[in-house]
Amino acid sequence: GLGHPCRLVLACSGCKFVEKVYGRPRPGDPTPGDWFGKKHSLGMAVPNLPYVVDGDIMLSETLAVIRYICETRADWLLGEGRAERARQDSLLHRCHFDNTNLRSLCYDFIVGTGFQRGDGSRQDSLRFNREAFDVKGFARSRAEVMLAEVRPEGFLVGKKHTAADLFLYEHLALCRCVDEALEDEVPAAKAFRERIEAIPEVKAYREGGDWIEWPLNAFFCPINNTPPDAAANPEAGGGMPYRPMPPR
Repeated sequence: GLGHPCRLVLACSGCKFVEKVYGRPRPGDPTPGDWFGKKHSLGMAVPNLPYVVDGDIMLSETLAVIRYICETRADWLLGEGRAERARQDSLLHRCHFDNTNLRSLCYDFIVGTGFQRGDGSRQDSLRFNREAFDVKGFARSRAEVMLAEVRPEGFLVGKKHTAADLFLYEHLALCRCVDEALEDEVPAAKAFRERIEAIPEVKAYREGGDWIEWPLNAFFCPINNTPPDAAANPEAGGGMPYRPMPPR
């Protein structure tokens, strides 16, 4: 999910961190874990997940979190020199935009459109019929657009990986959820994944005990939100459908 690029940036920075994971509800519990009950008591402007706390600094929103970690712990992940930094920023934001759109298609609603009215009533998020849209085609096309930006050196910006590469790695994982043949039919997708996974810090993180293989989406999303044993373990899966994906 959106927290994973932040974890990858932290792993590549070498910074030690403590991760706070909010729980999910048991079947029948209408509240999604303990996040909604605590988010407004954290003293954070615009509380959202993921967020980072660093001393007296507390901020949310994925791209802001990524930039803060890079600026304070691993400046080189933003690129070297003005030209590289400009390109990194542009591609990171484009990849985040594509990921947000694809994630909305996975959820069957447009992320962030729900709101509380002045009279206290709730406007639900704008929903649509995912079955009437070519989600697989959208995922494939957006993956190919980003992969076309990979330079001959193997990364989006230059000879080294940047935050944009780490975000693209996670985005391609989401693409594979709805397009299982992506890596078979677009060799560049598999090559890019393997290149990122070969980065020593990413490899060490993947082999450690903190790596998260699933879910890519929240428990209420119909795609890739529950473990393979959900049917045998209702409390783990919450009765939601599971869609497998190739290992990442």
